[in-house]
Amino acid sequence: MTTNTIARKLAVSLAVMILGFLGCTSFILYTLNLLKVNGPVYKQIIAGKDLIADILPPPDYIIESYLVAFELRENIGNASEVDRLSDYMLGKLKKEYDERHQVWVRDSLYLSGEESIRVPMLEGSYLPAVEFYKVVESEYLPAVRAGDRALVERLVSGRLKELYAEHRRHIDTVVKLSTRSEERRVGKECRSR
Repeated sequence: MTTNTIARKLAVSLAVMILGFLGCTSFILYTLNLLKVNGPVYKQIIAGKDLIADILPPPDYIIESYLVAFELRENIGNASEVDRLSDYMLGKLKKEYDERHQVWVRDSLYLSGEESIRVPMLEGSYLPAVEFYKVVESEYLPAVRAGDRALVERLVSGRLKELYAEHRRHIDTVVKLSTRSEERRVGKECRSR
């Protein structure tokens, strides 16, 4: 083999390696650009989360359970619908509420540094929600199943309404404080740039 042949083979090998390196680098940069914060994939994920948040009531807010209480009242006498709605409220909505509450109890990222938000979220809104579900299970559903319209009306417009209102008052506080906290955080971030 001549020196020319060896040099040519080395040059071709080097060119192939450089092209491969450039191709891999281009692919990596393209992928990073695609997946970066505020990139197309990120924006698509955020849009999907926003759509779901706009459509579904949040599980850590008992507004849907309160609505189901009214649906139960309207379906006194329809045993199959009362069973379906009861299962939906206690088997799905209450379960989701309990699961989401535990997520926030275990949170060490957001609420741990926000005591002013943590207390109304984990105690203030939680205690009336727990009591709401207890009243539903022990008093309201038995009254609905028994067809006791007077007791159902008294509970839905009395105790359940009061518990929901107290829960909502704390949720509204959490929203207000979280919004302020985020505005401060964004403002601080913008000033540091």
